[in-house]
Amino acid sequence: MSLFSLSAKKRHSIIWKDHVIRFLASKSPSHDQITTAKEVFLPPGFIQDGLIKKEEELIEFLIPIFEEWGLKNVNIQMTIPDSQLIIRQHQVKKGKNREEILGQLYFDLGDSFLLPWSDPLFDFQIIKKGEVLDDILVFAVQEKVVEQYKSLVEKLSLSLNAIDVRPLCCYRLFSERLSLEKNKEQVLVMADQQTLTFAVFENSFPLFYRYLPLNPIDSQYLTENDSKNSWKEQIFQELERVLHFYRYNVKVGKGQFSHLLLCGDHSNSKEIQTFIAEQTDIPVMTYSHSIEDQTMHHFYDLFGLILKKKVRS
Repeated sequence: MSLFSLSAKKRHSIIWKDHVIRFLASKSPSHDQITTAKEVFLPPGFIQDGLIKKEEELIEFLIPIFEEWGLKNVNIQMTIPDSQLIIRQHQVKKGKNREEILGQLYFDLGDSFLLPWSDPLFDFQIIKKGEVLDDILVFAVQEKVVEQYKSLVEKLSLSLNAIDVRPLCCYRLFSERLSLEKNKEQVLVMADQQTLTFAVFENSFPLFYRYLPLNPIDSQYLTENDSKNSWKEQIFQELERVLHFYRYNVKVGKGQFSHLLLCGDHSNSKEIQTFIAEQTDIPVMTYSHSIEDQTMHHFYDLFGLILKKKVRS
């Protein structure tokens, strides 16, 4: 199964998170014709770490909400949960076609290509062609995760016509609206309410990816000064680890970043932006949609998903 897909106009895009579901509809893959923006917060335990734990209860909860949103008998686009996504670089023999490359990935699985599960679905992009070997960027997800969401979507009287990944959605959003140097490296930081997701892009490819839960800070053990800054310091410390690892393990001391692309649905996103800008010499870029309702910044990943040009008709 290909995670990426052909072309159609209307968009009905959904982001599934452990605590919230967000929906954005548009008459075209553009921000100019958005017709609907909705969100609903989920009871705890329905989705955990990106996995659907209580499908029947989730369906019962969503049916009246989706009917109110006009979400029935339409094609939808969604993203793989960050926690269930793996992005890796790999090499294949030069000149192979798509099916041959997919076959080699399954052949290499468990040997030169290691994953934590044995039932992956793959998609890939060729990032560099060589004389003997081609470098590819592999997007992997466990098959059972995709089947979970396909089952859920079908039981909600919907059809799935595109699956994307959030780092690509967010980078698409920035590159569409802001001027990015594609031959430079940019680090993408998605600071969400419960998670942190990092991706380092070069030539528009996410060559490095890391996801981690954002640990809650228990205020009863903190001083007044600590409680003011600890959560921001936690985010910045994780960012520093990512930058250090990429620079010295991936690029062997040569990693340089033109911009830090910051987005997310964290309730203190402005404070995060200010704190990171004060702590690093990398220019920080953010995206803000020019609308009156400022809570729409929570839909940042959906704004990028809406812009996806190719979906199945």
